[in-house]
Amino acid sequence: MKKILVATLSFVFITNVFTQTVEELYEAKDYQGLAWLEGKVAKPSITGSQAYMFAFAFFQTENDSKAVEYFDAAIKKGYDSVYVHFYKSVCLRYLKKFTEAHNEIDYCIQIKPSQPKFLNEKGLIFLAQTQYDQAIAVFEKVKQVSSNFYEPYYWIAYTYSQKKDDKNALAAYYAAKERIIPQNRYHLLSLTGIGQLEYSFTKDYQKSINAYNDALQLSAQNYELYFGLIKSYNALKDSTKADSLFALVKTAFDNGELPKEELKAQNIVIAEFTSKGQNVVIRKSLLSPKNKQDLLFKIFLMDKTGDLIERKFEVLQSSEAGTAPRFQLIEQDKTGKETPTPYSWTNDKISVNTLEQTIRLILEGPAKAKPSKKASK
Repeated sequence: MKKILVATLSFVFITNVFTQTVEELYEAKDYQGLAWLEGKVAKPSITGSQAYMFAFAFFQTENDSKAVEYFDAAIKKGYDSVYVHFYKSVCLRYLKKFTEAHNEIDYCIQIKPSQPKFLNEKGLIFLAQTQYDQAIAVFEKVKQVSSNFYEPYYWIAYTYSQKKDDKNALAAYYAAKERIIPQNRYHLLSLTGIGQLEYSFTKDYQKSINAYNDALQLSAQNYELYFGLIKSYNALKDSTKADSLFALVKTAFDNGELPKEELKAQNIVIAEFTSKGQNVVIRKSLLSPKNKQDLLFKIFLMDKTGDLIERKFEVLQSSEAGTAPRFQLIEQDKTGKETPTPYSWTNDKISVNTLEQTIRLILEGPAKAKPSKKASK
């Protein structure tokens, strides 16, 4: 009897500790801790509210399959809040289970038809399915339901952009910028969209610069904004400003502060131009060239779709450090074979304008002249 009593008391004690731990982790928003704890407990012992907490933790840590499993468990155990269905719908959208996602969000809308968050999610599901017109129609409806819910203003612009309708996208981004308060993250995203489209669509590089600078006032450490600014300043032939921004980005690279993609690539896009209707992309190395074959620039001629590389060029250091350094422009074919071109420079102070003129000579006609070996600025 004593052993049974001790076992019973121990079970109650462990259960109480477990309950407090789940609640405390959830209240503290320690979602990684909750996700870890899930593997240490028996599923039959959890309550509906605890199942929801585990589900939300997996939702926050982007384990959508596991989140759906626990949202279903919460519903089965009687925790049938409308927000369980809402977050389950979001997870199903990320899992590309669109029919199920629509069913869940339609249930939410039926319960609370005036909740803008639910309608907005319906639009996002259409957007994820590339059903752009349906998405825009829903986002327009969300604007009518609530004047203080800002997301649809941005998503309308983004959806037009995905449709390749740059004219309407740009107008919608400007409308979103005016409507959304600066403290809301969608204001920043709208400014970024303006910067991109003023650069690529209207070619109004000063307006692009203005938008990126406004965005930097809100997010000073967002280095992707600096990438856009560098391209815009180079398009305006303001190499002094572009080079100063590149130096700032290079310092951030040296300190490991850039996004993972750029840290891995070790180079960034600094300029683009068009040759015979095809886009040419210039990337500059974030590593200072020191030894023979060290990279300074990569240049890609994109195909007419803009998706594939048609020709690839590189500017490499062609002599060892300690000697008079020379930088050679080479072309690399699809097998990796390198063929030197007639073009070279005495140092690494090669301007974007000089590099563009050199690539144009190769792409647009016979190379009748060799660029000066003196550095261009």
